[in-house]
Amino acid sequence: MNALVFGRLFYCSSVWSNTAEKNVNKLQLVQNFAARIVANKRKYDHVTLILRSLNWLPVKDQLYFRVAVLAFKCMSELAPAYLSDKLITRSIVSKRELETRNS
Repeated sequence: MNALVFGRLFYCSSVWSNTAEKNVNKLQLVQNFAARIVANKRKYDHVTLILRSLNWLPVKDQLYFRVAVLAFKCMSELAPAYLSDKLITRSIVSKRELETRNS
């Protein structure tokens, strides 16, 4: 599932993760379908317990998690420079404000 479904489901998710709720719900339906297949459950079995037993985050939480990991990597300079350079940390902004006040 990780290779076949999640690879396609979350491809470039940091770019489109702020999409409409309607689109996220469609992706959640795909994840629910995959969870039922993996767990060998019926179509109308409740999926929340299945997702928990598989340790799968719901799509909305997965998108939030992926963006948070990317932000952490940018702040820790573990991401490529073209991404890390776009991030302005609070300490840099504070230094700028102090420099302009002291000038």
